[in-house]
Amino acid sequence: MYIEAARPGKHTPLSYVLSFLTILFAMFFLSTIVVLAILGIHNALRPDGEFGVGVNPDNLGEKLYLIVLLVPFVLWFFTQLGVVKWLHQRTIRSLFTARGRIDWSRIGLAFAVWFFLSLGMDAISYWSDPGNYVFQFDLERFIPMFIIAVLLFPIQTSAEELFFRGYLLQSVGLLAKYRWIPLVFTSALFAAMHGLNPEVSAYGTGYMMSYYFGVGVTLAVITIMDDGLELALGYHAANNLYGALIVSPPDSAIETSSVFAMQSADKFWMMAAWVFGAIAFVAFCWNYYEWGSAEKLVQAIEEEPMSGSSDDQAAADPLL
Repeated sequence: MYIEAARPGKHTPLSYVLSFLTILFAMFFLSTIVVLAILGIHNALRPDGEFGVGVNPDNLGEKLYLIVLLVPFVLWFFTQLGVVKWLHQRTIRSLFTARGRIDWSRIGLAFAVWFFLSLGMDAISYWSDPGNYVFQFDLERFIPMFIIAVLLFPIQTSAEELFFRGYLLQSVGLLAKYRWIPLVFTSALFAAMHGLNPEVSAYGTGYMMSYYFGVGVTLAVITIMDDGLELALGYHAANNLYGALIVSPPDSAIETSSVFAMQSADKFWMMAAWVFGAIAFVAFCWNYYEWGSAEKLVQAIEEEPMSGSSDDQAAADPLL
């Protein structure tokens, strides 16, 4: 069981306080230092000699701007691995999965399924309103953006998954004793985290919060049912890479040189398409991995400690 996989290790109040403080320090203080260093180097190398301080595409260019936006997530990702390993004295593997090893095939399959579902939904949208899609492919701009996106977006999405469907889901689950409580709590927090995205002001708070909460619930459900983060990691990476490289919606939090750009968005169609896609995705995973009864989502978390100490697991696990 995935939540129970977090039980071996240190779970004192101090360990959690230090973990959250360390994560916040890395995300806000260290990332600010790195961003300021990037801005300083960029300004020093400007051929016009002008000093520009704004973190925007006009000042930095779209490639460097994207890197600056994603730097905090890189620090967040590696900091979480560190706090789990050293502050909680758990194996890093236990943050990813309850299985003996991370199942990379699950990540790949989830990525492929959600990517092609997104492609199919956009194909239907294009067929109904082709004028809403602008072909803007520029090979010279696309290649460097592709490289940056492929390198950094999986880290960005993994950082979010490790925190919400990983660290928080497991920690709150061990405290709350029932699986549905961390499912709802982490989904609500996931929605709140995205509350400042430009899409919220563009499409409305109620609409976007419902969408973000729905995404959080979907990812929490597949994580609990599958006893691991792998499917959520694949879904989230596919979702963000698709929006960055294939079809970028208007008012996106991150603007990139995608192949197509949508001129406008019908939010009711977008919600309906996402609901259909999410149901299809979960149904596929449910059938393919033979999860069985959904009662697991509301069952009490097992009280019995897992066999073997955390030191024994660390010794047997190559991913420390």
